[in-house]
Amino acid sequence: MDAITPHRCEECDEVRDRLSRHEPRRVPESDMKWLGDSLPLLSPEALRYYLPRYLEFSITHRDSNACEFVLYHLSSEHPEEEYWAERYAVFSQEERDALVEYLRYRSGWAGAELEQAWVLRAIRFWSAQQAHARDVRNARA
Repeated sequence: MDAITPHRCEECDEVRDRLSRHEPRRVPESDMKWLGDSLPLLSPEALRYYLPRYLEFSITHRDSNACEFVLYHLSSEHPEEEYWAERYAVFSQEERDALVEYLRYRSGWAGAELEQAWVLRAIRFWSAQQAHARDVRNARA
């Protein structure tokens, strides 16, 4: 993964260095605790590459900042804005399906009442992406 963080600064370089040493699913817990709030710094491709580890970490560390940033990152209020559109466009249909499953799972977490609006917005968005992809496939058939 060459372009983990497109911006050059001390923080982005540290994020790049911590992630580049590992395969996505093997980023150690100690690094994930430090990297929890770094999703906005990742390139769209790096987001796609490392997001499975963030999802996994958010499930096992529900009190982490990674858990909060994952939800925020999947539930933009303005997904049509260029920043978000570029980030969301990199995901395959299978990955989008997995994101919806993650969000449905997360909607059932005990004590998650405060974040339900975010979860539901994300489910609506990613489900609409699924429906759009189905429509495109059906139109081609």
